[in-house]
Amino acid sequence: MTLHQFTIFAAIVKHGNITRASQELHISQPAVSKQMRLLQEQYGAKLFLRCGRGVSLTLAGERFRTAVSPILKQVRLLHQGSADSAVKLDHDRLAVGGSYSPSAILLPT
Repeated sequence: MTLHQFTIFAAIVKHGNITRASQELHISQPAVSKQMRLLQEQYGAKLFLRCGRGVSLTLAGERFRTAVSPILKQVRLLHQGSADSAVKLDHDRLAVGGSYSPSAILLPT
């Protein structure tokens, strides 16, 4: 089980549709289906039932969503924290040194 599969699972749950989840994630629909098939094999239970033009969660899928939700929430918090700290960084000057010939040819003035 991978974090990527958890993210795909959450998108499918959110939309109730594999195609819409693939559009949100910018991944092809067959790739999303394959990842969910692999996740179900690794988890050892069927997580979704196909119904009409979408999918619905099974009882095992509900339990899996309950277990995965805190993990995805922590990942979102980590991304937000790293984005906040990246904004606060000061930009330093970079000095590059080299011999005259390569420097004159390769480096901009």
